[in-house]
Parts: sequence; structure tokens; C-alpha cells
Amino acid sequence: MNESAKHGADIDVTVYNEDDGTTITLKAGPGTPVRTVIEKMYTELRREQQPNDRLYLKATGEDIFPKSDQHMSDAFGDRELLWEFAGDTGGAR
Repeated sequence: MNESAKHGADIDVTVYNEDDGTTITLKAGPGTPVRTVIEKMYTELRREQQPNDRLYLKATGEDIFPKSDQHMSDAFGDRELLWEFAGDTGGAR
């Protein structure tokens, strides 16, 4: 990760829950592991992660879970993000 990204502004992550239509917004520093943001998301949604849950970038459809070990800025740059979440039995995808 480059030095400017390490010390950059927080990244806003908006998560749309396809199961119930709720939306939450999380903030993460550029050096925050994606895994940490995912954990915060589950806490805010009051859910436990299930094997068939889906979490993807709205803009590209890219699966977010495989990026868990990366830092936010390495995985997504420093832009605002829209993630879509669907539980293992919910969503339309």
C-alpha cells in the first residue's frame, strides 16, 4: 500500500441488505483490513456470517469475501463504496 493511502481519509462503505431493505454506512481507514469491515457489517446487521452469504460490489458484482486479507485501499482504492449483502436464503441474486 502506498504511504498516502495509509494516512488518507476514511473510506465510506454503504451496505444495502437485500434481505430486508435496510442500509447501513460504515467508515474504515485505508489501512483497515477488509475482514474488519465485514465483521463490523455483521455486527451492525445483527447477524452471524453463514457459508452461503453473498457480499459483493454493486458497481461490478465482484465478490468481496476473497479480499478479506487485503487492506481497504489495496482492495478498493480510496473511493466511496456500495456493497450489497444477501444472506444464504435471501436476496434476489
